[in-house]
Amino acid sequence: MVRTLFIVTFLAACGSGGDSSISTEARLAAFNDAFADITAAGVTPVNQLPTEGSISYVGDMRLELPLGPSGAVAPYLGRLQATVHFDDSLPPLSGTIGAFAGLHGALSGELEIYDGSLNPGADPDDDYQFAAKLTGRLSDGPTEYDLSGDIAGDFYGRTADAVAGVVFGTISDGSEGDRFDGTFAAVSP
Repeated sequence: MVRTLFIVTFLAACGSGGDSSISTEARLAAFNDAFADITAAGVTPVNQLPTEGSISYVGDMRLELPLGPSGAVAPYLGRLQATVHFDDSLPPLSGTIGAFAGLHGALSGELEIYDGSLNPGADPDDDYQFAAKLTGRLSDGPTEYDLSGDIAGDFYGRTADAVAGVVFGTISDGSEGDRFDGTFAAVSP
C-alpha cells in the first residue's frame, strides 16, 4: 500500500511534461523530494534483483544546462521513460527523455538512452549497478543544442521498484561547447 501511494504521488507530482496545471517550480520541488525518497529506500541487494524479464520505469531527469541568461546554468526537467532487460535477449538498458521544461521556458526535442550495461553485483559505495550513453538534440526556439553524455545509477527498493542516479556530458550549439550534469529518478508503475 505504501509503495503504491508513493508511486501515484510521485507520478502525479512530476506531471507529464506538458501539463500546464503544475508549475515548473512545483515539478522541480517534487523531483527533488522523489529523488530523496527513492534513494532513502536503499540500493536493491544483488540477490533481490531479477535475473530475467524486464522492468519499465517512468520518472524525470533534471539537467543543469548553461541556457539561462548570459549562459548561466539553469535546471530543466524532462520526462524519462526507460526499460531494463535483465537477461541477454535484448539490450540491457534503453529509453528516452523529452518534454523538457525549465524556469526559462520549454525545450523541444528528445534524448535517447542507449548502449547500456548492467553491473548488478557492484558495490554501491564504489560503483553503479547500471550505466548507459545519452545522446540527442534539444531546441530552444531556433537554437539547437547537441547533447552527448553518460548516465549511471542504481536500483532501489526491495525488488528494484525504482532507479536513480547521475548524468553528465557535453552540450554544443555547433560553435561553442560546454558541460552539463544532472540527476534522474524513476519508478516502476
